[in-house]
Amino acid sequence: MTPDKTPKINNKNEGSFFKDYQALMTTMERLKKDENNPFFKSKYVPLREVLAEVKKVCAENNFIFYQYPITGNFSADEGKITPISTLKTIIEHKDGRRIEGEIAIISKDFTDPQKVGAGITYMRRYSLTCMFGIEEEDDDGKKVSAAKKESKDSKVDHVKEQIKKQCDKMNPALKTAEDYRKFIKAMTDLDLDPKNYAQILEKLIEVANQPDETKEELDKIGDDIK
Repeated sequence: MTPDKTPKINNKNEGSFFKDYQALMTTMERLKKDENNPFFKSKYVPLREVLAEVKKVCAENNFIFYQYPITGNFSADEGKITPISTLKTIIEHKDGRRIEGEIAIISKDFTDPQKVGAGITYMRRYSLTCMFGIEEEDDDGKKVSAAKKESKDSKVDHVKEQIKKQCDKMNPALKTAEDYRKFIKAMTDLDLDPKNYAQILEKLIEVANQPDETKEELDKIGDDIK
């Protein structure tokens, strides 16, 4: 993707180009991956949605774009003649300045129009996504993140429950949240905070396994907070 070396018309037009291009890039909506690819078991943004968004922002910011395939060269591999085709994408401003990009069209069989058409569609979508800086939102990624958070929360809740059980074993008289907080502080010198849960549980178990004499002293401390 390289800017066309179109001569500068004047400073006013140059400023207009960059202002419009900046506006185009910043107003581009993030597109959602909602089309399934059964072969790769993934999702993607379909070309129709990319085109709709690109046409909208171009019209709003004094740009047009066009894409076309180019076939001019051929390669010979093991006696087989294969056309070398590329897709050209041009973004043009009203003052005549351009940004151009060109990418090879990949197709398993250039004698099959359907496969060639699929290759062109694929490259059109990726070229526009690249040249217009389109961000793609992955629903599956969001679900994975949410699942990870849920799993983490579940682990935290499990450790919290283990702390409560350990406290109840050591001092059955504890009733309120404040009782547990004070008892834990007295036994471990740690605040009852999720980031401390693992350490709290470890220290409570350690305290519970102290020799009888030491445990009696610690139990007394625990009783004194009541």
